Amino acid sequence: MAVFQGYGGEQKPKRRVGVEIVTEEGGVQGHLFLNPNERVIDMMNDQRGYVAFEHGDGTIEIISKGLIRRVRPVDQARPEGSGEIPLMPGT
Repeated sequence: MAVFQGYGGEQKPKRRVGVEIVTEEGGVQGHLFLNPNERVIDMMNDQRGYVAFEHGDGTIEIISKGLIRRVRPVDQARPEGSGEIPLMPGT
């Protein structure tokens, strides 16, 4: 679990979620930082205009959500014998 410092100095725990992000310029794999019970779709539909994205080399870039065409979670394993990918851990 990663911890980010908020505007008021409070610490906010975040989950690192492996994703592939596709923009008009192409695709890149890395990590998004989500609240503990947040899904990727929740983050993409909230009011924030930008998201923090961690590249494979550890550099962090702030990306405008308006430039993102597609996000695909890559860390989530499929339950054995199922063609479904859980949207939340444990579901």
